Amino acid sequence: MAAKVKSRALIIEDDKDTASLFSHILEFIGFTTDIVQSGEKALAKLRHHTPDIVLLDIHLSPNVSGLNILDYIRRSKRLQNSRIIVITGHPNLVDTIGNKADLVLLKPVSAKQLSTMVLRLCPDHNCENFLYNASHDPLTGLMNHARFKDRLTHAVSRVKRDSSLYFAVLVMRIDAFRALKKQHGELLVNQMLLNFVERIRERIREVDTFCRLSEDKFAILLENIVDPANASLVVARIQAVLDAPFEIQGLEIPITVSIDIINEDLVEQVDAFFQSS
Repeated sequence: MAAKVKSRALIIEDDKDTASLFSHILEFIGFTTDIVQSGEKALAKLRHHTPDIVLLDIHLSPNVSGLNILDYIRRSKRLQNSRIIVITGHPNLVDTIGNKADLVLLKPVSAKQLSTMVLRLCPDHNCENFLYNASHDPLTGLMNHARFKDRLTHAVSRVKRDSSLYFAVLVMRIDAFRALKKQHGELLVNQMLLNFVERIRERIREVDTFCRLSEDKFAILLENIVDPANASLVVARIQAVLDAPFEIQGLEIPITVSIDIINEDLVEQVDAFFQSS
């Protein structure tokens, strides 16, 4: 049986961090993505490729604007089935675009909003990762609250059967998260979160379970550790890698993270742990 061809998305966005964020979201729901950061390169790409959906920033280079690209796609018979989402931070452009775009989204665009609208415009897209999506956070790709609870419950069962086994849970909260979003906007903070996750991944083992419990709260399940006190060493490594501010679109975003360790009488704390998350 031939492998199913994934739906293709073309992201035309001159800001590298924004384009990377959009690519991450679309790849999470099963698209393959290409990114171009200028109008000239976009036209060159469109002459030879037929994407299922195009995410288009209107403000590009002065020589080839987003409006020029929009007109090119609408004049092309080959591209007549390509859906176009214009993403802009300028509300006054909505009337200018008219009905040339299938949808106009105003920045900042949330991961849920973008993925929902893309799937609505591409009903034939085969989202093969439905079960995966249902158990993972759509922005970071980390396990979500429900999936993490399953893993923790399994770890508790193992400890009950074998008292020589040790594990611990690190609960992390990004301090003043709402203030960060208000100051820098959702788009920049989402990119910061992706970088935040990558920094932490570099300091934990592949076997450790890393999850996002809520927008500002994360947890790591450390299994098969020699001594519960080793969790403190992991906390120190994580705090060290978070000391440097995140550089996003030329801005420095410093954050502080509160980390609690749950490892004593963990079996009795499971219910309280999830009620507080």
